[in-house]
Amino acid sequence: MGGARSKLAVLGAALAILAAGCGGGGGGNAGSGDQSQSFTPYETAMQRLGQQLGAAITAAGNKNISATSASIEKNLRKVQVELRSTAAKLQRITPPDKIKADHQLMIHAVREYADELNGVISRVQNGNTGAALNSILSLKGLKDMQRASQAITKAGYVIVVP
Repeated sequence: MGGARSKLAVLGAALAILAAGCGGGGGGNAGSGDQSQSFTPYETAMQRLGQQLGAAITAAGNKNISATSASIEKNLRKVQVELRSTAAKLQRITPPDKIKADHQLMIHAVREYADELNGVISRVQNGNTGAALNSILSLKGLKDMQRASQAITKAGYVIVVP
């Protein structure tokens, strides 16, 4: 079971990366913890959305620690629902002009990641849970989310807060 637990830890790490990409926890450029820092409405909306997604993903990930394949599948489907809901909410946020393309990449990447989880779920259903969970870190949607988040941060927007 130790191998399964380490693979579930990989899933948890991948899902945490996902949440950070959308503005939930994980450091970022929030400065030295100065709570008086003011954020633009865009930053605040992205931070709030990321924190909501992060909480949902963390809850699903925690359930997977000693879960059966059927439970892992159920939890991944819940994550898909959260991702698609997040993409719809991202679509309603108006980004500053200089990061519109990066924001659109984020929306596309979140949807892509949700769709890519179908393949992971299929491998779990076929009894290949280890390979399925290991594949999450290499999914294009996850990488594109990271790229979009980094570009938005590089442009000076704080979308990730601790």
